[in-house]
Amino acid sequence: MKYISTLALSASILYLNACTSEGKQSVLWKEFAQAKARGEAGVLPDYSYAGYDFLESPIPEGPGPIFEVEAFGAKPDDGQSDRDAVQAALDAASVAGGVVRFNNGRYLLNTTGGSEKPLRLSKGNVVIRGAGSGEEGTQLVFERHLEPEFPDRMYSTPFVLHIEPSTTEEKTLSKVLGRSERGSFELSVTNPQAFAAGDWITLRLQDPKAVPSVFGDRPVQPDWERLKTQGIGVSERHQIVSVEGSRLALRAPLQTTVDAVFDWTVCDYPALEEIGIEGLRFVGGWKGSFVHHRSALDDGGWSGIRVRSVRNGWIRDVVMNDWNYGIRLDDCSAFSVLRVRFGGTLGHHAMHARGGYGVLFGLIEDRAGHYHGPGVGYMSASTVFWRCEHTPNNSFDAHSTGPYATLLDACRGGWMYGRSGGPLKGMPNHLRGLTVWNFERTGGKETEFNFWRQEYNKRDLFLDANFVGFHGIETKFNEASLGAIESLGSPVKPESLFEAQLSLRLGGLPEHLEKELALWGASSSEN
Repeated sequence: MKYISTLALSASILYLNACTSEGKQSVLWKEFAQAKARGEAGVLPDYSYAGYDFLESPIPEGPGPIFEVEAFGAKPDDGQSDRDAVQAALDAASVAGGVVRFNNGRYLLNTTGGSEKPLRLSKGNVVIRGAGSGEEGTQLVFERHLEPEFPDRMYSTPFVLHIEPSTTEEKTLSKVLGRSERGSFELSVTNPQAFAAGDWITLRLQDPKAVPSVFGDRPVQPDWERLKTQGIGVSERHQIVSVEGSRLALRAPLQTTVDAVFDWTVCDYPALEEIGIEGLRFVGGWKGSFVHHRSALDDGGWSGIRVRSVRNGWIRDVVMNDWNYGIRLDDCSAFSVLRVRFGGTLGHHAMHARGGYGVLFGLIEDRAGHYHGPGVGYMSASTVFWRCEHTPNNSFDAHSTGPYATLLDACRGGWMYGRSGGPLKGMPNHLRGLTVWNFERTGGKETEFNFWRQEYNKRDLFLDANFVGFHGIETKFNEASLGAIESLGSPVKPESLFEAQLSLRLGGLPEHLEKELALWGASSSEN
């Protein structure tokens, strides 16, 4: 496939603001659709391969038998700890899969004198299901915060629910051959015998020689140590459709160019499948006045759900109240997080994706206003935030070390400097492929943004980001720091890039996604 860079459209980009008025169809959208029709990659990445089964099928009702937590001794509203009983139900469901089901009521899972162990799940095909996230549904109550595993490491506090396979160690299976452009669905390898249709793989790169190919003329600062010592890092996950000769046909498009002149390898991708969490209200106990990086308690004392290395999983119809850290996904792919509300006391993180491919955060509201808003980091690819809303006092978080190809789509909330975190050695905050589409800015004191500031220790460094239809509070951008800018101050059509790309791929918006939209609308009118 041919790669079309933003430079190829430089003349068009210069006058996009002049020719696109409010409600007019986006020029960049037209270019994307036309490029797709030619079988080429456009300026905008294809973000539509995100969510459970890449949204080609609905989230299932759940596999196997039902494991009622009450059968294991967990009784709601009795004032006694239910932690051990719930863990026993998880263990039983882990044997051959099934649904761990809660009834209505309050279940106490970390009481003042109770266990400090997180709940753990290490097998697939398990759904954790409550009776709904409303006040009258299922409440999982964690009165006691957890302590950091290592007292000298502020970020080592466990999450109260931790889902991860027993091993995530990858095996190197092959090198790559030739060159595959961003947007391609094919990859050539030296050892095709190691692969079969249906396999999931990890494309890995760690090569300082690749830095100029990514940054071009953009300066790389000496304090960005990881680029200097480790080089460009990629861990892009894909599923193989077929193997023909040395060529692997992929189910989803490459979000970066792969070239054998650099040290690319192809590894396996050990992960769980078919994990679901739904219909639950997680009640934490964080009531403090948050100060960023003041203590382990501030940053993660009450940390909620952590899911690592899960493919085709989901979290939906969940409320998270009074947490320092809500939801963290590591190395997950084809994963949906839908209809989630964060409330209560302001904490550290709401939701964050690291690594993996195709995580969809959709229909989400952060009423708590967590310090870091919608978040990506550490080589995440093709992450989508779709119709999400956060408060005016927080902002998007690109947390360094190579996230790329992220879409913020039809979202609303604050936008400000200082909320994209990560260490200086891991800068810049985001590599290529960040698109902010029809974002409504509701907060932040800055009047102008430069996303390639070169002063020491600056953050919010986004490599050639695309801003389309950015509106709300009047805002200016240093356009030289962007990849493309269109219709600043006015939204464009389509309202949702994700929905438009998905409809183009599938021939229309899937019925099951329309159902999620309807359920979200109904729940919003009740709250």
